[in-house]
Amino acid sequence: MDISLLQNVPLSIFNLPQLLELSLFNAQIDFEHLVLYNAIPVDVNDTVAMEEWFQANFSFNLHHTQYWLTLNPICDEVDSLPTKLQTLLNTTCSHGCNLNNKDQSLIQARVCPPRLLGDGKCNTACSIDSCYWDHGDCAQLCFAEQLSNCTYAQFINE
Repeated sequence: MDISLLQNVPLSIFNLPQLLELSLFNAQIDFEHLVLYNAIPVDVNDTVAMEEWFQANFSFNLHHTQYWLTLNPICDEVDSLPTKLQTLLNTTCSHGCNLNNKDQSLIQARVCPPRLLGDGKCNTACSIDSCYWDHGDCAQLCFAEQLSNCTYAQFINE
């Protein structure tokens, strides 16, 4: 899923054995809804009990699965969350585009799913300065004119 109103996510989804990638980019996931939806039997204000519950019950595999949680409210809450969840979010909340850019391309960068950056194909949503022209995908052939007849259609891989 890319860009959604998704707010409720089962924690078990992060540890599905055959899951290779999970993009929950630009949704509405926050810690409060994560706790409520998963019926975690711990008071959200009891940080010690919450830490213990996540250590015992929350699993994910960063070596097997690629996760993208960029631009979710939970990414702004990282410092106050259980350590195991912090570990996941510290790895999966970065975007790959320069989101500090204050011009129009910031708005465009918000619709560029991080999973598409630098994937070998020019993705038009990511073909902006703030996303480094899709991490080079949108300029790969056009920098070597002597090697190709680069046209706009080729430039965007149409």
